[in-house]
Amino acid sequence: MGNYVDLEQLLADWLKVTLGYVNVVHEVPPNLVDLCRTNPVVVVDRFGGADSTITIDVARIDVDVFASSRDAAKLHGEAIRQAMRVRLPRTTLGGATHVLKVETVSAPTVVAYDSRNDIRRTAAGYQISTHQFTGV
Repeated sequence: MGNYVDLEQLLADWLKVTLGYVNVVHEVPPNLVDLCRTNPVVVVDRFGGADSTITIDVARIDVDVFASSRDAAKLHGEAIRQAMRVRLPRTTLGGATHVLKVETVSAPTVVAYDSRNDIRRTAAGYQISTHQFTGV
């Protein structure tokens, strides 16, 4: 049996292509303040999930948006939520991973971050059910 796919990376790639985000990463970069001056930074990180059936992965994914203002962080957080709930289901990622369902675990919420550098953050959690077609 093959390994499960890296859903963090597949989702990051999807956000770049579908919504045009430039800075989609898996950890907060050390140059966050500089990056946020021109574009929001989106951090995609898996925080668990389950696989009750082989080839079905139910991933819990955290999506944080860092931006130069509270309004921008909220706007981008909600844009990502809308796209993930409406556009991501029924798509195929990486040529072999079909997205079955996307559920919001925790809607985008403003979270304190770095007020000294005018960086604001929203945090959201999603449960993404996928079916992997290859490697089994």
